Amino acid sequence: MSNKQTRLLASAALLAFSASASALDFLPRMGVQFGSYGIESGGYNTTVTGGPTLGLTVSGDALFGDINFEALPVDVVGRNRSLVKGWRSEVSGTVGLRVYEGVALIAGYRTSLYGENFGSGLLGNNSGPFLGVNFPELRLGSSTRDILSLSVAIQRTTYTDKANKVEEDGDTGVNIRIGYRRAGSPHSFGVRYQSFGSTSYQEYLTTLQYSYVFSSF
Repeated sequence: MSNKQTRLLASAALLAFSASASALDFLPRMGVQFGSYGIESGGYNTTVTGGPTLGLTVSGDALFGDINFEALPVDVVGRNRSLVKGWRSEVSGTVGLRVYEGVALIAGYRTSLYGENFGSGLLGNNSGPFLGVNFPELRLGSSTRDILSLSVAIQRTTYTDKANKVEEDGDTGVNIRIGYRRAGSPHSFGVRYQSFGSTSYQEYLTTLQYSYVFSSF
């Protein structure tokens, strides 16, 4: 990860830290996800995959920030546009503003790195800013226990094929996540769909997710 990307992600957390003079909640989490990863590059290839996720949410009265890391073993574009066994690692930083009860506007930056080794981006990256809306507490009917969440974001990405030294025009992608949790429970479940790419490269990711959210410190 470049220094520029590191600064962008750190800025997301710093904005949340200064969101409020009152108490802040620091909520680290760890989890796992499983699903399907599809890549369209001169043909279509689908991989069943799964891997770890790590994150930290910092929440104040009006603002919150989030940093997330995940990695999946998948087929990635190598030299001469051939597919090779490798890793897709994603780092994202998000800042959110609560504009109404149960509604928040979100903005951030996401970078997907592709390499033959865990955490490597030597073969390529797909990066760009995103904007969206988050509904963190959608109750199921009159239930006070069962809570759904919905997040929808539109992202502008630029794919750089480092293996073949090609940088392509930016493209618009989407990230949608539906979550479920019980009130007061540290266990969180979700379904996420992502689609990003460019004129000659497109990826599709659909996963089932589980996270354990640790108590605030």
